[in-house]
Amino acid sequence: MSTEKNKKLIGERLRYLRKKNGLKVWQMLEMLNVPRSTFTSWELGRRVPNDEILGRLAKIYNSNIDFIKGKIDDDSPDIVDLKKILETKKIVWTNKEVSEEHIRLVENLFDQLLNSK
Repeated sequence: MSTEKNKKLIGERLRYLRKKNGLKVWQMLEMLNVPRSTFTSWELGRRVPNDEILGRLAKIYNSNIDFIKGKIDDDSPDIVDLKKILETKKIVWTNKEVSEEHIRLVENLFDQLLNSK
């Protein structure tokens, strides 16, 4: 059972993610097929959606359930595109900058692993 404080936090995070993604309440109602009163009660922190709905919301919002529940403060999705990370300007590993050469080696390794039969 969720405490009142948890309900409020979950509601705040749901509202934050909806707005961050530029979605309107009516759009969410259509996607989730729930009454306005139910959805509004979630965002106001009066009720908490079940885990199935939380999973759907996390997917819609490109986030993750642990962020919504307040277990972590990073709202990034559970799935991360490693290729995009490797294409960033600077990568560090335990406070040491990773060279361009090493980044290419990692990319080649993944290509070989994923393309092998």
